[in-house]
Amino acid sequence: MKRKSKAPWVIVGVLVLCAIASIVRNFTGSLCSAEARLDVLPEAGGDVAGRAGARGMLPKDMEYLDRLAVATWMSSRRTHQMLLEREDIRSTAWFAAHGSNVDSALEDLSRRCRAMPQRYESHITVSMQAERAEDAGLIVNALATMTVEALDQRTQQADPAEETGLPRVTARLMGPADRPEPQP
Repeated sequence: MKRKSKAPWVIVGVLVLCAIASIVRNFTGSLCSAEARLDVLPEAGGDVAGRAGARGMLPKDMEYLDRLAVATWMSSRRTHQMLLEREDIRSTAWFAAHGSNVDSALEDLSRRCRAMPQRYESHITVSMQAERAEDAGLIVNALATMTVEALDQRTQQADPAEETGLPRVTARLMGPADRPEPQP
């Protein structure tokens, strides 16, 4: 008795799956991406290596923590809500596709918009995916502009964390020698 090979059926199955995936992709549309680089420079006159609590950390690591804090602020729900309050964002086709439902747009924005600090370079990469390239570019530029404005406001005010919502990236790291003695 001769046994038939399953190889032709596997090849036909893979071809059918590829055809189905291609058809589904054409109906759902492809996404366009926009990306921007936001340079984050150390504070003017600020000595990163001389910060209290920076023992054992390289200046590059401290600068990366600053970029990480800014990227975390950019990715936060509060920042996305502030972004969706802007009129230019609300006028995009991306926002209209959500039926002007802010909660749905907020969820989609948190899923498609990314702010990633680069460890060995002094910038944050901001990216967004949307159906239209113009919408993705507008949202990325608005988020970058809003962040630069918030950082400028932070440097001009006495207590910046209250006004902008930015984390206090100059917080002191406590080492074992800096911890207070327990009181009996």
